[in-house]
Amino acid sequence: MRTRFLWLFLFLVILTVPAVAETRVLLIACRDFVTMPELGDSVSGNLELLQDTFRQADVKSEHIRIEDGTISGTDGLGQAISEAFSEARDGDLSIFYICTHGIDRTDRMPPHLLLSDGSAEAVLEADTLFRFFSDIRGEVLVMIDSCHSGALIGRGVNEPKPFPLSRHLHVLTSSLGSESAWYYGHQRLSSGAVSYFANAVCTGLGLYGALSADANGDEEISLGELSQYVRRSMASSTCQVASYNAAQLLLPRCREGRMAFCRVAGAEELQPGAFGIPEPAAFCPAVPAAEIPLFLVPLEAVDPLGRRLGKGGGYYDRALAQTKGLRCGVALKHQELPEVPAEPW
Repeated sequence: MRTRFLWLFLFLVILTVPAVAETRVLLIACRDFVTMPELGDSVSGNLELLQDTFRQADVKSEHIRIEDGTISGTDGLGQAISEAFSEARDGDLSIFYICTHGIDRTDRMPPHLLLSDGSAEAVLEADTLFRFFSDIRGEVLVMIDSCHSGALIGRGVNEPKPFPLSRHLHVLTSSLGSESAWYYGHQRLSSGAVSYFANAVCTGLGLYGALSADANGDEEISLGELSQYVRRSMASSTCQVASYNAAQLLLPRCREGRMAFCRVAGAEELQPGAFGIPEPAAFCPAVPAAEIPLFLVPLEAVDPLGRRLGKGGGYYDRALAQTKGLRCGVALKHQELPEVPAEPW
Protein backbone atom coordinates (compact mmCIF):
# COMPACT_ATOMS: atom_id res chain seq x y z
CA MET A 1 0.00 0.00 0.00
CA ARG A 2 2.93 2.35 0.54
CA THR A 3 3.58 2.65 -3.20
CA ARG A 4 -0.05 3.33 -3.99
CA PHE A 5 -0.43 6.24 -1.56
CA LEU A 6 1.95 8.51 -3.45
CA TRP A 7 0.57 7.68 -6.86
CA LEU A 8 -2.92 8.67 -5.81
CA PHE A 9 -2.49 11.36 -3.17
CA LEU A 10 -3.22 14.25 -5.53
CA PHE A 11 -5.98 12.69 -7.57
CA LEU A 12 -8.28 11.64 -4.76
CA VAL A 13 -9.63 15.14 -4.29
CA ILE A 14 -9.21 16.88 -7.60
CA LEU A 15 -9.61 14.30 -10.34
CA THR A 16 -11.67 11.32 -11.30
CA VAL A 17 -9.02 9.39 -13.22
CA PRO A 18 -8.39 5.96 -11.68
CA ALA A 19 -4.60 5.96 -11.24
CA VAL A 20 -1.34 7.67 -12.03
CA ALA A 21 0.84 5.94 -14.60
CA GLU A 22 4.14 7.55 -13.58
CA THR A 23 5.34 10.02 -10.95
CA ARG A 24 8.24 12.35 -11.74
CA VAL A 25 9.94 14.66 -9.25
CA LEU A 26 12.17 17.73 -9.67
CA LEU A 27 13.76 19.08 -6.46
CA ILE A 28 15.52 22.47 -6.60
CA ALA A 29 17.44 24.39 -3.94
CA CYS A 30 18.96 27.82 -4.49
CA ARG A 31 21.69 29.00 -2.12
CA ASP A 32 24.85 31.12 -1.88
CA PHE A 33 22.90 34.22 -2.90
CA VAL A 34 24.98 36.91 -4.52
CA THR A 35 23.01 39.80 -3.05
CA MET A 36 22.30 38.14 0.30
CA PRO A 37 25.33 36.04 1.30
CA GLU A 38 24.27 36.12 4.96
CA LEU A 39 21.35 33.74 4.29
CA GLY A 40 23.57 30.65 4.38
CA ASP A 41 23.18 27.36 2.49
CA SER A 42 21.07 25.15 4.74
CA VAL A 43 18.46 24.37 2.06
CA SER A 44 20.22 21.23 0.76
CA GLY A 45 18.82 19.29 3.69
CA ASN A 46 15.31 19.72 2.34
CA LEU A 47 16.28 17.93 -0.85
CA GLU A 48 17.75 15.02 1.11
CA LEU A 49 14.54 14.51 3.09
CA LEU A 50 12.27 14.81 0.06
CA GLN A 51 14.42 12.47 -2.02
CA ASP A 52 14.26 9.86 0.77
CA THR A 53 10.49 10.29 1.00
CA PHE A 54 9.86 9.75 -2.71
CA ARG A 55 12.29 6.85 -2.93
CA GLN A 56 10.51 5.21 0.00
CA ALA A 57 7.28 5.64 -1.94
CA ASP A 58 8.86 3.67 -4.80
CA VAL A 59 9.19 6.55 -7.25
CA LYS A 60 11.76 5.37 -9.78
CA SER A 61 15.25 6.73 -9.16
CA GLU A 62 15.54 7.86 -12.77
CA HIS A 63 12.38 9.94 -12.26
CA ILE A 64 13.84 11.94 -9.35
CA ARG A 65 16.02 14.86 -10.47
CA ILE A 66 17.92 17.17 -8.10
CA GLU A 67 19.32 20.63 -8.81
CA ASP A 68 21.16 21.71 -5.67
CA GLY A 69 22.57 25.21 -6.06
CA THR A 70 22.87 24.92 -9.86
CA ILE A 71 20.01 27.12 -11.13
CA SER A 72 20.81 30.83 -11.52
CA GLY A 73 18.40 32.01 -14.21
CA THR A 74 14.98 31.45 -15.71
CA ASP A 75 16.42 29.82 -18.83
CA GLY A 76 18.15 27.19 -16.72
CA LEU A 77 15.01 26.66 -14.67
CA GLY A 78 12.86 26.23 -17.75
CA GLN A 79 15.31 23.74 -19.19
CA ALA A 80 15.38 21.71 -15.97
CA ILE A 81 11.57 21.60 -15.85
CA SER A 82 11.37 20.56 -19.49
CA GLU A 83 13.96 17.81 -19.10
CA ALA A 84 12.31 16.48 -15.92
CA PHE A 85 8.72 16.44 -17.16
CA SER A 86 8.75 16.48 -20.97
CA GLU A 87 7.84 12.77 -21.12
CA ALA A 88 4.83 13.16 -18.82
CA ARG A 89 1.56 11.89 -20.28
CA ASP A 90 -2.10 12.22 -19.38
CA GLY A 91 -2.62 10.54 -16.02
CA ASP A 92 0.97 11.13 -14.87
CA LEU A 93 1.90 13.22 -11.83
CA SER A 94 4.77 15.74 -11.97
CA ILE A 95 5.96 17.10 -8.62
CA PHE A 96 8.10 20.25 -8.53
CA TYR A 97 9.69 21.55 -5.32
CA ILE A 98 11.79 24.69 -4.97
CA CYS A 99 13.42 26.04 -1.82
CA THR A 100 14.89 29.51 -2.14
CA HIS A 101 14.56 33.05 -0.84
CA GLY A 102 11.28 34.87 -1.42
CA ILE A 103 10.95 38.63 -1.46
CA ASP A 104 7.77 40.55 -0.70
CA ARG A 105 6.50 43.25 -3.02
CA THR A 106 8.88 46.22 -3.48
CA ASP A 107 8.35 49.64 -5.05
CA ARG A 108 9.64 48.33 -8.37
CA MET A 109 8.70 44.66 -8.44
CA PRO A 110 5.88 42.31 -7.43
CA PRO A 111 6.59 39.42 -5.03
CA HIS A 112 9.24 37.10 -6.46
CA LEU A 113 11.78 34.36 -5.78
CA LEU A 114 15.54 34.48 -6.22
CA LEU A 115 17.49 32.01 -8.34
CA SER A 116 21.20 31.74 -7.58
CA ASP A 117 24.18 29.41 -7.94
CA GLY A 118 26.65 31.53 -5.98
CA SER A 119 28.04 33.40 -8.96
CA ALA A 120 24.94 34.61 -10.78
CA GLU A 121 21.48 35.55 -9.63
CA ALA A 122 18.06 36.19 -11.22
CA VAL A 123 14.52 37.12 -10.26
CA LEU A 124 11.69 34.60 -10.74
CA GLU A 125 8.16 36.01 -10.84
CA ALA A 126 4.99 33.95 -10.49
CA ASP A 127 3.87 34.34 -14.11
CA THR A 128 7.20 33.04 -15.38
CA LEU A 129 7.27 30.08 -12.99
CA PHE A 130 3.75 28.86 -13.71
CA ARG A 131 4.14 29.38 -17.47
CA PHE A 132 6.82 26.67 -17.50
CA PHE A 133 4.13 24.10 -16.60
CA SER A 134 1.50 25.15 -19.15
CA ASP A 135 2.54 22.49 -21.67
CA ILE A 136 3.26 19.68 -19.19
CA ARG A 137 0.73 16.89 -19.63
CA GLY A 138 -0.96 15.20 -16.70
CA GLU A 139 -1.22 16.74 -13.24
CA VAL A 140 1.39 19.10 -11.80
CA LEU A 141 1.96 19.81 -8.10
CA VAL A 142 4.22 22.83 -7.42
CA MET A 143 5.59 23.20 -3.87
CA ILE A 144 7.22 26.56 -3.04
CA ASP A 145 9.26 26.67 0.16
CA SER A 146 10.31 30.26 0.80
CA CYS A 147 9.49 33.40 2.71
CA HIS A 148 6.38 35.18 1.38
CA SER A 149 5.64 32.26 -0.98
CA GLY A 150 1.89 32.66 -0.63
CA ALA A 151 2.14 36.01 -2.43
CA LEU A 152 2.83 34.13 -5.67
CA ILE A 153 -0.72 32.76 -5.55
CA GLY A 154 -2.26 35.95 -4.16
CA ARG A 155 -2.52 34.85 -0.53
CA GLY A 156 -1.80 37.22 2.35
CA VAL A 157 -1.03 40.38 0.38
CA ASN A 158 -2.86 43.71 0.27
CA GLU A 159 -3.16 43.92 -3.51
CA PRO A 160 -3.29 40.32 -4.69
CA LYS A 161 -2.72 39.41 -8.29
CA PRO A 162 -5.21 36.72 -9.28
CA PHE A 163 -3.68 33.27 -9.56
CA PRO A 164 -4.45 31.78 -12.99
CA LEU A 165 -6.09 28.53 -11.89
CA SER A 166 -5.95 25.69 -14.38
CA ARG A 167 -7.38 22.23 -14.00
CA HIS A 168 -3.98 20.52 -14.05
CA LEU A 169 -1.82 22.87 -11.92
CA HIS A 170 -1.93 22.73 -8.12
CA VAL A 171 0.25 24.76 -5.76
CA LEU A 172 1.29 24.30 -2.13
CA THR A 173 3.25 27.10 -0.43
CA SER A 174 5.06 27.21 2.90
CA SER A 175 3.70 30.59 4.02
CA LEU A 176 1.35 33.48 3.48
CA GLY A 177 2.60 36.43 1.47
CA SER A 178 3.08 38.36 4.71
CA GLU A 179 5.06 35.64 6.49
CA SER A 180 8.63 34.41 6.66
CA ALA A 181 9.48 30.72 6.36
CA TRP A 182 11.83 29.06 8.85
CA TYR A 183 14.22 26.14 9.26
CA TYR A 184 15.76 24.39 12.24
CA GLY A 185 18.76 22.22 13.09
CA HIS A 186 18.64 18.57 12.00
CA GLN A 187 21.68 16.43 12.90
CA ARG A 188 20.80 13.64 10.47
CA LEU A 189 21.31 15.84 7.41
CA SER A 190 24.62 16.87 5.88
CA SER A 191 23.48 20.50 5.78
CA GLY A 192 22.61 20.41 9.48
CA ALA A 193 19.19 21.99 8.96
CA VAL A 194 15.78 21.53 7.33
CA SER A 195 12.76 23.77 6.79
CA TYR A 196 9.65 23.24 8.89
CA PHE A 197 7.63 22.98 5.67
CA ALA A 198 9.78 20.27 4.05
CA ASN A 199 9.88 18.24 7.23
CA ALA A 200 6.09 18.47 7.63
CA VAL A 201 5.51 17.38 4.01
CA CYS A 202 7.86 14.42 4.39
CA THR A 203 6.39 13.40 7.74
CA GLY A 204 2.88 13.62 6.33
CA LEU A 205 3.84 11.42 3.37
CA GLY A 206 5.31 8.70 5.58
CA LEU A 207 9.08 9.26 5.73
CA TYR A 208 9.19 8.16 9.38
CA GLY A 209 6.82 5.21 9.00
CA ALA A 210 3.23 6.27 9.57
CA LEU A 211 1.29 8.16 6.92
CA SER A 212 0.70 11.05 9.29
CA ALA A 213 -1.37 13.08 6.84
CA ASP A 214 -3.78 10.20 6.19
CA ALA A 215 -6.66 11.72 8.17
CA ASN A 216 -9.32 9.19 7.14
CA GLY A 217 -7.09 6.13 7.48
CA ASP A 218 -7.54 4.82 3.92
CA GLU A 219 -3.75 4.67 3.28
CA GLU A 220 -4.09 7.26 0.53
CA ILE A 221 -3.24 10.93 1.02
CA SER A 222 -5.19 13.61 -0.79
CA LEU A 223 -3.89 17.09 -1.49
CA GLY A 224 -6.43 18.41 1.01
CA GLU A 225 -5.22 16.02 3.70
CA LEU A 226 -1.59 16.91 3.05
CA SER A 227 -2.18 20.68 3.17
CA GLN A 228 -4.21 20.41 6.36
CA TYR A 229 -1.55 18.26 8.02
CA VAL A 230 1.24 20.64 7.04
CA ARG A 231 -0.76 23.61 8.31
CA ARG A 232 -1.39 21.93 11.68
CA SER A 233 2.24 20.85 11.99
CA MET A 234 3.84 24.24 11.38
CA ALA A 235 3.57 26.95 14.00
CA SER A 236 6.09 29.12 12.20
CA SER A 237 4.04 29.95 9.07
CA THR A 238 0.72 29.19 7.36
CA CYS A 239 0.69 26.68 4.49
CA GLN A 240 -1.47 27.72 1.52
CA VAL A 241 -2.99 25.63 -1.28
CA ALA A 242 -4.33 26.68 -4.69
CA SER A 243 -6.17 24.09 -6.74
CA TYR A 244 -9.02 24.46 -9.21
CA ASN A 245 -11.11 21.74 -7.60
CA ALA A 246 -10.06 22.18 -3.99
CA ALA A 247 -12.68 23.34 -1.49
CA GLN A 248 -13.61 26.87 -2.54
CA LEU A 249 -15.27 29.85 -0.93
CA LEU A 250 -17.64 31.58 -3.33
CA LEU A 251 -19.31 34.90 -2.55
CA PRO A 252 -22.04 36.72 -4.50
CA ARG A 253 -21.43 39.68 -6.81
CA CYS A 254 -24.47 41.61 -8.10
CA ARG A 255 -24.63 43.22 -11.53
CA GLU A 256 -27.70 44.50 -13.42
CA GLY A 257 -30.21 42.55 -11.38
CA ARG A 258 -28.24 39.30 -11.57
CA MET A 259 -26.07 37.52 -9.02
CA ALA A 260 -22.85 35.69 -9.84
CA PHE A 261 -20.91 33.52 -7.39
CA CYS A 262 -17.17 34.26 -7.47
CA ARG A 263 -14.14 32.46 -6.08
CA VAL A 264 -12.22 34.45 -3.45
CA ALA A 265 -9.01 33.65 -1.59
CA GLY A 266 -9.64 36.00 1.33
CA ALA A 267 -11.04 39.29 2.60
CA GLU A 268 -8.36 41.20 0.70
CA GLU A 269 -10.18 40.35 -2.55
CA LEU A 270 -13.42 42.08 -1.48
CA GLN A 271 -14.48 45.62 -2.34
CA PRO A 272 -17.67 47.70 -1.80
CA GLY A 273 -20.33 46.71 -4.29
CA ALA A 274 -24.08 47.05 -4.73
CA PHE A 275 -25.76 48.73 -1.73
CA GLY A 276 -22.30 49.14 -0.15
CA ILE A 277 -22.06 45.42 0.61
CA PRO A 278 -18.53 43.96 0.25
CA GLU A 279 -18.33 41.67 -2.77
CA PRO A 280 -15.65 39.92 -4.85
CA ALA A 281 -13.44 42.22 -6.93
CA ALA A 282 -13.84 42.28 -10.70
CA PHE A 283 -10.86 39.94 -11.24
CA CYS A 284 -12.34 37.16 -9.06
CA PRO A 285 -13.55 34.38 -11.41
CA ALA A 286 -17.24 33.45 -11.43
CA VAL A 287 -18.34 29.81 -11.10
CA PRO A 288 -21.59 28.72 -12.81
CA ALA A 289 -24.33 28.24 -10.23
CA ALA A 290 -25.08 24.80 -11.69
CA GLU A 291 -21.60 23.62 -10.58
CA ILE A 292 -21.97 24.68 -6.93
CA PRO A 293 -23.02 21.86 -4.57
CA LEU A 294 -23.91 23.92 -1.46
CA PHE A 295 -25.40 27.38 -0.85
CA LEU A 296 -25.65 29.20 2.48
CA VAL A 297 -28.51 31.64 1.91
CA PRO A 298 -29.36 34.70 4.07
CA LEU A 299 -33.03 35.44 4.75
CA GLU A 300 -35.50 37.60 6.63
CA ALA A 301 -37.90 34.78 7.43
CA VAL A 302 -38.49 31.10 6.65
CA ASP A 303 -41.34 28.64 7.22
CA PRO A 304 -41.38 24.86 7.90
CA LEU A 305 -41.78 24.14 4.17
CA GLY A 306 -38.49 25.88 3.40
CA ARG A 307 -40.07 28.91 1.78
CA ARG A 308 -37.78 31.91 2.18
CA LEU A 309 -38.52 35.62 2.48
CA GLY A 310 -35.66 37.87 1.41
CA LYS A 311 -35.25 41.60 0.87
CA GLY A 312 -37.55 41.62 -2.15
CA GLY A 313 -35.01 41.99 -4.95
CA GLY A 314 -35.21 38.39 -6.10
CA TYR A 315 -31.43 38.03 -6.56
CA TYR A 316 -31.15 34.69 -4.76
CA ASP A 317 -34.42 33.40 -6.23
CA ARG A 318 -33.19 33.91 -9.79
CA ALA A 319 -29.71 32.56 -9.05
CA LEU A 320 -30.91 29.44 -7.23
CA ALA A 321 -33.38 28.61 -9.99
CA GLN A 322 -30.32 27.65 -12.10
CA THR A 323 -29.01 24.99 -9.74
CA LYS A 324 -29.90 21.76 -7.94
CA GLY A 325 -27.32 22.37 -5.21
CA LEU A 326 -28.26 21.96 -1.55
CA ARG A 327 -29.67 25.21 -0.13
CA CYS A 328 -29.24 25.94 3.57
CA GLY A 329 -30.92 29.01 5.06
CA VAL A 330 -28.98 30.90 7.72
CA ALA A 331 -31.38 32.19 10.37
CA LEU A 332 -32.10 32.64 14.05
CA LYS A 333 -34.96 30.83 15.77
CA HIS A 334 -37.22 33.89 15.85
CA GLN A 335 -37.02 34.17 12.03
CA GLU A 336 -39.01 30.95 11.58
CA LEU A 337 -42.68 31.71 10.94
CA PRO A 338 -45.70 29.40 10.41
CA GLU A 339 -45.97 30.57 6.80
CA VAL A 340 -44.29 33.09 4.51
CA PRO A 341 -45.61 34.33 1.16
CA ALA A 342 -44.10 32.69 -1.92
CA GLU A 343 -44.36 33.96 -5.48
CA PRO A 344 -42.66 32.75 -8.70
CA TRP A 345 -39.89 34.85 -10.32
